[in-house]
Amino acid sequence: MRILVTSNHGNTFCPKEGGDIRKNKLTLGLMKENDVIVLESDRYICDRREVPSTILVEYYHEYFLFGKPLSFLLDFNPSFVFKLYNLLKRDHIDIIQISFPYGFLATKLCLWLLKKRVLVVYDAHNVEKYTAKQMLRLGRSSAVSFFLAFYVPILEWLAVKLTADYIISVSDEDRLNFIREYNLSEDKVKVIPSGTTIRDWDDPHNKEILKAKMGIYNAKVILFHGTYSYPPNKEAYDLIVNYIAPQTKTADNVIYLLAGNGTPVFEKGNIRSLGFVEDIDSLLHVADIAIVPLLRGGGTKLKILDYLGAGLPIVTTRKGAEGIDVRNGKDAIVVDGVNEEFIEAIFSLIEDDKQRNTLGQNGQELAKEKYDWDKIGDSLNACYYDWIQQHGGTL
Repeated sequence: MRILVTSNHGNTFCPKEGGDIRKNKLTLGLMKENDVIVLESDRYICDRREVPSTILVEYYHEYFLFGKPLSFLLDFNPSFVFKLYNLLKRDHIDIIQISFPYGFLATKLCLWLLKKRVLVVYDAHNVEKYTAKQMLRLGRSSAVSFFLAFYVPILEWLAVKLTADYIISVSDEDRLNFIREYNLSEDKVKVIPSGTTIRDWDDPHNKEILKAKMGIYNAKVILFHGTYSYPPNKEAYDLIVNYIAPQTKTADNVIYLLAGNGTPVFEKGNIRSLGFVEDIDSLLHVADIAIVPLLRGGGTKLKILDYLGAGLPIVTTRKGAEGIDVRNGKDAIVVDGVNEEFIEAIFSLIEDDKQRNTLGQNGQELAKEKYDWDKIGDSLNACYYDWIQQHGGTL
C-alpha cells in the first residue's frame, strides 16, 4: 500500500512532544510494510539524517500572523492545498492518515476535484471537542482560545461525519466517546493505542553514575516530564512546585526532576527543573520513582507509558492513568486526585524498596504485553490491510 501521513502539528522525525512521538512511531510502523509519504509544515524541517531513506517527505509553507503560526487554519492554507492536490494527482495513494482534525476539508476538496476515491483515516489523539473546552478553562481567556473552543469541535464533526472513513483512537474510552458524541457506527472506530519503547537497563550501576554526573548523591529521584505549554502539564508542574515537593520535604534525600519542551530551568529547594532534555533514556534511567499529578487532559498520557516501559514505579491520578490498563496497587499506585493520599503514596515508595521493584517490574510486563510500539505497528498494518480488503482490495 501507499500511505500519505499528514498533520498540522510537530515534526514526525524529530519529535519533542507526545503527539509527535505517536505520529513518529505509527509512521515507522507503517513503513515496515508500505510505501509512506509524509506531508508536513516547513516550520518543522528536520535534519535529513533523521528521516528513513525509504520515506518521502514533502513540505508545505506555514503562514504566520503577528509571529504566531496559523496551523489551525490548515484547510485554508494555499500551500498545503496545492501540495496535497499535486501529491494525490501524481501518486496512487491508498490511504491518507491525518492526525488532529485539521486538513480534512482540504482533503475532501482535493479528492472531489480529482475524482479519486482514497481511504481517509483520522488518527485521533484525543476527542478534540472535549480537549478544546478544557483548554479554554485552563488557558488564558483570549480571543483565539474562544475561537478554537467553537472552531475545533466543528472541524472534528466535519472530519468524523463527512470525510474520514475510519477513526483510530488511543483508548476504549475515547472510542466510546467518539461513537456516542458523533453517533457513529461501532465498526468505524478502532483502538490503536499509543505505546512505548521497552527499556532494559543492562547495568544498574549506571544509574548511580548518571546521578553523579548530575551532582546527585545518595538521593531518590522523582521524575515528571511533559510539554510546559500544555495547560494540564503546566497545572501539574505548579502542583509539584507548590504542594507536592513542599509536602515531602521531610523525606531524606529526595530530589524532584522536572523536564520537558518549554519547561523553565531553575533550582528551588528539593526541585531541579532541567528544561528540554534531548536524551529521554538518561532521564528515565536516573529516576527512581515517577509521578503524574494530572487533573485534566484528554487521550492517553505518553509519559505514563514511558515510565511503564522503563520499569519505573508510578504514583498517578486516575486522570493521568486514563485509557491505560494499569491496575491500582499492582502496576502503579492510582489515586483520585492530588491530595493527602497522593503524598502518602510517594512516601510509601520512597521508604519501601520492595514495593518500588514490584510495581516497576509489573508495569514493565504490562508495557511489553500491551504497549510495545512494534506490536502496535503490526496491529495498525493489519487494520489498514483489512480496511483496504473490505473496500475491494484497491481504491
